[in-house]
Amino acid sequence: MSKSLHESPLYAGLEPGEVDRIVLEQPVKTFAAGEVVIAEGTANDRIYVVESGELVVWKGPVGAPGGMKVAVLQAGDCFGEMSVLRSQPTAASLVAVTDARVRELGRGHLAGTNGAGGGRVALNLARILVDRLTRGTEALQAKHADEQRANARLLSALMMVGRTLVALSIYVFLLPLAEWLKPVLPSDSVISFGVIVGLGIMTWTYQRHSGLPRLDFGLNFTRWPRQVARGIMWTLPWLVLVLAGKWVWLQFNPGTMRLFEPERAMNSALGLNWGQWAMFAAGYAVMSFAQEYVRAVVQGALALFYRTVREHERWKSLLIANLIFAILHVHLSAVFALLSFTAGLLWGWIFQRERSYLAAATSHALTGVWVVFIVGVPY
Repeated sequence: MSKSLHESPLYAGLEPGEVDRIVLEQPVKTFAAGEVVIAEGTANDRIYVVESGELVVWKGPVGAPGGMKVAVLQAGDCFGEMSVLRSQPTAASLVAVTDARVRELGRGHLAGTNGAGGGRVALNLARILVDRLTRGTEALQAKHADEQRANARLLSALMMVGRTLVALSIYVFLLPLAEWLKPVLPSDSVISFGVIVGLGIMTWTYQRHSGLPRLDFGLNFTRWPRQVARGIMWTLPWLVLVLAGKWVWLQFNPGTMRLFEPERAMNSALGLNWGQWAMFAAGYAVMSFAQEYVRAVVQGALALFYRTVREHERWKSLLIANLIFAILHVHLSAVFALLSFTAGLLWGWIFQRERSYLAAATSHALTGVWVVFIVGVPY
């Protein structure tokens, strides 16, 4: 007899001799790997006690896509007690994974009619059932808690999407006012500043009260030098590409512009004031971090939404967040909005790849200062 049967919870509290008497009265059956011991829905009046080998409990079609592995049984474990006690068909199938020996425990052993120790076996069986029901209840509670957390995350993401739509509506409504203000302002950046401040306040309020981990929005500043370096590394090739593109343009259109035109960032009617230029360039760099904070929260919320509803989120969240980002530059010009969308793909990709707001913001500041305030790409 297998030693594991003496150690089975089913025979806990019994003397070895009592266990031997009970077990020796039980019929033993052997099963080859893959063989079904008892099928789901079968009438059953036996409790199956594993003496050796490994078996699995299957709910639904065995081994088919519609089936589900519920548990793995090894020596000392039992199966079928619910159907015996309730006089109902089995609720699952028992299948041998390896060659196995199984003992059959009849009702008589539970009533104590087939030798000493039957009452103890019944008590142990009750404890096993209570333990299983407790574990099942705990598993359901854990699943319910997970679902509640997922619903809370989904609701939070939807709130951010709603706030973003409201902000976009207000922005579009105020676009005529921006056109009226542009001729009297020293730089279009003043309007951008107002837009970013408004969006930043909205985004910060949401992120602060969402209850979501800061990591969902890439707001992790540990090892920040590495994050900054990664942002620079991914950006440098694009800065070279921008300069090369303008140089090629000049080869075909000589005399139309210069390779470096920092004055394009300022309104030409006021001329170029280097102190003012430096102030606006520094301000742009600072506001780049504010813009990327807005993007990080919007893109992070969208990614969270798609993950929660179990849809592939990798490119959806990036493209939608970037489209919103580009629209918010329409007050500068349609061309600049298109350029922002193109550059924003890089920053959104960096944010997604590095899971770092800081890396994306560094790239944004570096790219914007280079393109707008040094090379002077016309927009």
